[in-house]
Amino acid sequence: MDTDVVVLAGVIAVLTLAAIVLAGVLVLVAIGMRFTGSQPGRRLGSIVIFLFGFQVGGFLVFLEGDPIGRAVTIALAGFLAVGLLWRDRRVQAGAFICGFALPWTLVWGYYVLTMVVAAADAEPTTTWTLFLAGAVPTGIGLGLIAMGDPLAPEPSASAPAGQPGSRRIGNVAQVVLAPESIGPIPVSEIAAFIATVVGVILVGLIGLPFPLEPIVQIGVGTLAGSEARILVRPTRSKRAFEAFSWLGEWEMARVKATTGRNVPSTRRGAEGLLASIPDTPEYGWIRVELLLWLDRHAEARATAAAMPDGTPGERFERAYAVDMADWISGGTGDLEALEAARAGLAGEDEDTRLRADVAMAIREARLVAADQGRDAAIEPLLRARDDLGTRADGALRRGPWRRFLPASAITAAFVTLVGVPFG
Repeated sequence: MDTDVVVLAGVIAVLTLAAIVLAGVLVLVAIGMRFTGSQPGRRLGSIVIFLFGFQVGGFLVFLEGDPIGRAVTIALAGFLAVGLLWRDRRVQAGAFICGFALPWTLVWGYYVLTMVVAAADAEPTTTWTLFLAGAVPTGIGLGLIAMGDPLAPEPSASAPAGQPGSRRIGNVAQVVLAPESIGPIPVSEIAAFIATVVGVILVGLIGLPFPLEPIVQIGVGTLAGSEARILVRPTRSKRAFEAFSWLGEWEMARVKATTGRNVPSTRRGAEGLLASIPDTPEYGWIRVELLLWLDRHAEARATAAAMPDGTPGERFERAYAVDMADWISGGTGDLEALEAARAGLAGEDEDTRLRADVAMAIREARLVAADQGRDAAIEPLLRARDDLGTRADGALRRGPWRRFLPASAITAAFVTLVGVPFG
């Protein structure tokens, strides 16, 4: 093999390893900041994303002779870049694109240099084309960084969940992730990815025969990722999530028992569940939130107003639905009626009263998130978690853990398959 090729490969390998190590250190710093209640700045996030892009770009260089691996890697990089741009993070998208394209640009830039300066024997068209394949994206990335991020949008009730002023369904789910987010990525997701990679590598070191090895790698990686997603979570985020999940799991079990179907996770699924439920007052408690999710506000308000109120529990449920439908539709809600209905639960069992308390905390968090941002909205959920005591212990393992498995399995399968060329 040509000496220059060996040296160049060694340089890229060393730089890629250095990027992995430095990114790991910075991620640990950011995680430490989140665990102590601080918020990492976007500049730190941009550096980490640049280093991550360099790692992926370094892997791309070494996937020579594996067109499928290269196609999957480029597709993944494109998906991440578009995702950052979609969230108006132009600087971080530019940093990622620069990092991803830089290893390729360095390799083919060297070949261009030796061809021009040292008159090396190379096919000019191919060499220049491959160099530009890296240089052009690098220039695009630098241009995005120079442009900077757009100005923060004005608060809007119709903004996506988690954005300033948003009144959409899903805001509170963003609130429970706020104390652990590093840029657009939660700490728990970073930990899940690392645990998955480590699990896949450890199984690979055992040396199991094919096809047993990849099957075990995917299984171990899936379990490790799901477990890390539960364990590695800052206390404030974990406790808020426990309160939110304690009520959410009860509500999802109730929907399942009533309809025979799981709560959907997509708008299309929401439309399907809504179509399967009779449009009668008795099913209003299910229909209202689905209608709000689908932005059918007028129908949601009418459905909430028609809900039964013959018992204290039904009165609170109706008042809560009316208040939520009015507020999400742009109104002010009806806190006075809701508090009166909550007071009417004094004679009910403790779990019923606590569910109402958590629902009130979710309502407060929803309003604070729209008015002050998601980072300021977690306090009501933390107070509700204190009131729940041991009831909410282990709440993340009673439902969310199982729902994390598909995402962990996809990650484990990807890591296992992409890791094959390096085995």
